[in-house]
Amino acid sequence: MLHQSPVLFSALLGCVAGCYVPMDAQVPVAALIDRRHFDPVASYASVAARAGYEAQLVRIEARYVRDDGTVDSEAAYVNAWQPVVQYDFVKPIVPPNPRARYTMLLLSLLAPHVEWLPDWNGDAVRPTMVDGLYLRASGATDEAPAGATTPPRCSFGALWALAKGRGAPSNATATITYDAAGYDVSIDGTALRLAVDHDCREVPAPVAARG
Repeated sequence: MLHQSPVLFSALLGCVAGCYVPMDAQVPVAALIDRRHFDPVASYASVAARAGYEAQLVRIEARYVRDDGTVDSEAAYVNAWQPVVQYDFVKPIVPPNPRARYTMLLLSLLAPHVEWLPDWNGDAVRPTMVDGLYLRASGATDEAPAGATTPPRCSFGALWALAKGRGAPSNATATITYDAAGYDVSIDGTALRLAVDHDCREVPAPVAARG
């Protein structure tokens, strides 16, 4: 018998001030999202709110991005064993830990699949349907966060418009990453790749040195 993942909203209500998420536990945080038309940029504010107060964005990676800037986590071509979209945040540990001051929080949009997961109290491991947006704490460190960046300002649809201007087919999908360096856009199934800065301007590829 399959079980739905326990939706621990009560455990997440304190996230604005800083909440405890068990290390490497998958905690569902948003059931009411449009899985078929999820916009990683337009959804950023609500996702960041789930990460909580003082969380700093480090990276976003989105796979299977369509030319309108959205993803469909239920599409037949999606690899269910990889996050369709993942947001990486770093956040101070509350209350402070004498050996670790920061934790990495991963918020991932997952395609529907079954995993063997423990119950919320850890008493039993059962086949569980995983589907939607999940929060996971992964790793702790005493080092100040490095590589944090600002919220994304460029829609993925605008990045796709730049790619189509370079000949990208509109029926393809893209893998898009965003971090302190800007955006990296790779059109799946092609050799086309673009670097885009924080102001949505394409960065020219470096000219190869001549021998």
